[in-house]
Formats: sequence, structure tokens, C-alpha cells
Amino acid sequence: MQVLKIVRYKDLRIKFLNTLIFIGIYRMGVFITLPYVNRSLLKNYLYSKDSMYDMVKILNTFSGGAIENASIFSLGIVPYITSSIIVSLFFTFFRRLKDKQENIQKNQGLFTFILALIISTFQSIIAAKYLKNLYFNSEPIVNNIEGINFFFICIITLTTGTIILIWISEKITKEGLGNGPSILIVTGILAKTPSSISYLYRGFIDLKYSISDIGAVFFFSFMALIVISIVELGERRISILLTSMHKRVYRYNNYLPIKVNFAGVMPPILASTLISLLLSITSPYLKYTLSNGHLLYQLIFSFLVVLFSYFYTINQLDLDSIVKNMTKLSIFIPNIRPGEKTKLI
Repeated sequence: MQVLKIVRYKDLRIKFLNTLIFIGIYRMGVFITLPYVNRSLLKNYLYSKDSMYDMVKILNTFSGGAIENASIFSLGIVPYITSSIIVSLFFTFFRRLKDKQENIQKNQGLFTFILALIISTFQSIIAAKYLKNLYFNSEPIVNNIEGINFFFICIITLTTGTIILIWISEKITKEGLGNGPSILIVTGILAKTPSSISYLYRGFIDLKYSISDIGAVFFFSFMALIVISIVELGERRISILLTSMHKRVYRYNNYLPIKVNFAGVMPPILASTLISLLLSITSPYLKYTLSNGHLLYQLIFSFLVVLFSYFYTINQLDLDSIVKNMTKLSIFIPNIRPGEKTKLI
């Protein structure tokens, strides 16, 4: 029935078509490789046993294969998401500054964009340095022509790619189905699904996997999908009461829904990005210790997921606006007296 609404209403059709157009632009950019980079050598290196591919495969999945293609969109939309969280947390914890200087609050989007540029530039510098010194079977992955500064070109290209993704996400949010960053991330994840299925098929043909192995993969994937759906749709329902102008209390089956997983998939993405940045500037010993599969990596990753979940929830759950709307509509929570003592309940 929800799909039929898209066909029935003109506005939804236009938004749906706009979203498809912008997703198509994003997917075309994923296959545009950085100048002077040998994409086939890079793929062979990433899938080799000597690489740190286990560390970056999560980011590669979220980017829809942009990293393994050395795409202009390799940085993805993550710098913009990270900057938006940082800026929002700044305004959340410094409410006095927000109240006194309204112009700063109005320019919050500009601050987010500038911080995203800074983060993407820093990440592009690390990526350029990493690619420039990368070899596979004694062959350089970057075929740099003498007289051409690959370092400068890579930084400009990757930063520009992030700017284009920010523009695409904003267009999807305003003229498409909404929530542009999340749609881009979901698109990247779904884009890797066919290649994963073909990998299983090739393994079955080459007798690497049996029917029971493939059946187990699909079974556990289906069970994981069910658990994720239950958690994602889960909500805490807080009972509320409505009072009338004559101070009468009406007891309806009304409730205030609070999502259980309010942060969604953003905390793992941010945690993976932060760990990858740390690994790019640390010693080889720490790279081996913090590689995917080690206990220290799992502990740090779990801690960062919990930390980002907490701050992201505080950022998105605007308690002040909820309280103001409840006050305007004369809504209160039973057995909870409004005031300073119960404002954090």
C-alpha cells in the first residue's frame, strides 16, 4: 500500500524520481577513479593477505565499493555526518552561547560545512600519503607522471568529491524522500550485496563452499535482519495525560514514543572512521594490535559505539522542544511532577 501511494500522488512521484536521479549520480561517481591510480592493482592489494583490508572493509561497504575503486567519493558522506554531530553537540552543551548569539545558531549549517571541509581535507592528506607509498608485487599503485604533483591532485579531488556528496545529500533531503545521508549509506550497503552473492556463487562453483555453508550464511543473515528490524522498530512508550481548559483530565490510550535505537547505524560508522584515522598515523605494531579480530580492537570499537550512541542520542533527542510542546498542549506524565528535579527523567 505504501508503494502505491508513490504512484498515486504526484508530489511523491517527483520526490521518488529526484531521489533516483541523485542516487544515480552518486553511483556513477563511485566508479570514477582518482587520477594516476591503478585500480586493479589496488583491488589486488586490498584483497591480499598482507593488506589491512579487514580494517577497511566496513568503510568500503558503507561507501558502496568506493574505497576499493579509489573513487573520487572514497571519503563518503562520513566527514559531513561527523561534523554535523560535533557542531550539534557544541550547541547542545553550550546553550548559553546559543541563547545569547542567535546569529551563530542560524549559521550552524555553515559551521557544519566548514568543519566537514577540514575533516575531509585531513583525511584526503592521509589517503594521498598512503596511496603514494603503496606497492603490490613491486609495482607502484600510483603511476605518477614526472612533474605532476599527485599529492595535491588527490587532496583536491577527494575534498571536492565530499563536497559533491554533501550537495547530493542535501538535495535528497530537500527535493527527494528526505534524510539524504542515510539514503546514501543504505545505497552503498545495498550496492555491495550483488558482489557478495556472486562471491558465494563462485565459491560454490569452485567447491570452496558447500550447500550447507551457503544455507547457513543466508539463515544467519535472515535472523540478523529480523533482530535488527525488531530493535530498530522497538520503542519505549511513555503514558501521557491530557488536561482540558476546565482542568479535567482525559485518560486516553495516548503515549510518547521514544525509539530504543535512536542513533541507528551512525555510531558504528563513526567508530570505524575514527579507528581508521588512528591506524593511519600510528606505528606498525599498533596497526597489528588494533587490527580487526584482536581483543583490544573489539574493546575500543565497542566503547566508541556506546560513546557515539550516547552523544548522538543527546544530539537528536531535543528534550527542550518536547517539553515545550507538551506544555503548550497541556500534556503531562502521570506521577511525575514537572520541575528541575525531574527534567532528566
